[in-house]
Amino acid sequence: IWPDGSDGTDVNSISRSPDNSLVVTGDDFGNINLFNYPCIVDHAPCHTLKGHSSHVMNVRWLTDGKRVVSVGGCDKSVFQWHLLTRSECEKSNKFIDTSILIGSQKPWKATTSWK
Repeated sequence: IWPDGSDGTDVNSISRSPDNSLVVTGDDFGNINLFNYPCIVDHAPCHTLKGHSSHVMNVRWLTDGKRVVSVGGCDKSVFQWHLLTRSECEKSNKFIDTSILIGSQKPWKATTSWK
């Protein structure tokens, strides 16, 4: 889960999804990273979500397993990230980055939800 060039202290927070299929991390580079769980290989594939302009202090899955909340450091912001199934994406009128697909077995796509 540590990015290339990391000194081992760059990942500030990690949270496993309620269904134990995904893990999310927040790092010193302002990134939210989604991995399949368990994450057992070096340089595991992930999808990086960008939004914070500073380090991410904490990330947590909400109990519904479809949303992640991230808290920034110096940018003093809170983001809610909403994960949609493929069928939810097709029915949605929201902007969705269709290049985002987490895991070959999981039909999840990620979108930012601004509230």
